Amino acid sequence: MKLLRRSKGSVAKPVLPAWDDLPQCRVAGRKVFLWNDQSLRSAAQQVDYDELLLNEVSGDRAVIRLWQNQDALVVSRQDGRSPHFQEACKKISSDGVSVVQRSTGGTAVAQLAGTINLSLIYALNANRGFSIADSYSELVSPLIAYLRLLGLPAQMGEVSGAFCSGRYDVICDGLKLAGTAQRVKTLSAERRVLSHYTLNVANDVNVADALINRFYGLSGLERRILPGRASSVSDLLVAHNKQGIPVDTFLSGFASYLSSPDHES
Repeated sequence: MKLLRRSKGSVAKPVLPAWDDLPQCRVAGRKVFLWNDQSLRSAAQQVDYDELLLNEVSGDRAVIRLWQNQDALVVSRQDGRSPHFQEACKKISSDGVSVVQRSTGGTAVAQLAGTINLSLIYALNANRGFSIADSYSELVSPLIAYLRLLGLPAQMGEVSGAFCSGRYDVICDGLKLAGTAQRVKTLSAERRVLSHYTLNVANDVNVADALINRFYGLSGLERRILPGRASSVSDLLVAHNKQGIPVDTFLSGFASYLSSPDHES
């Protein structure tokens, strides 16, 4: 799929592929465009893509985007209010890991090699009922179903002390696998919803937790990630006497699962 870009001065901005170029799947009875975005961009560019999608969806249109980015620490606006935020960003970036602020809630997430991300973005009529719990369920249900097919008893829940901890995360065996966040943009005639998660597939969670804790320390925050609260899909598969899985293999299989005619969460 070829992406088009529009320019403003010398700065190229991303635009969407044509909707007709995207395959479709169904999630919770909703018809959804599926974009398996295989371009490895910076985290800042990936944030821009989500924001562009949020501005472009309308009516009953919905899209899932699967994506990865170059190593980054992606933080929330809450993190950005820390006493020494700018100083922390400079020090983390000097180590080769960019720090990027997103518009959704939660706290810091390490998006490193071995993780994948999924965004679900859609519009709803403003008069239609909206439930935060239902919207998160719609986001994570396909992932939970796929993990169970792989043999992992995943579910939605919270692990206190894990990175970006919340009640709508994806957990397995009491360990966190995916952290979720959401933003709802309310317009006069509709709501636009951006929900996304970062999933640990084959990364070293200890490295990720150490990066987040270093950021918190440099930022002047008392918050800390506790050890032993998260895992990866690959490590848990091994713990269940199965073969570990590389991130590319998982991503390919998950994309195929989502696009299967028989799939509907």
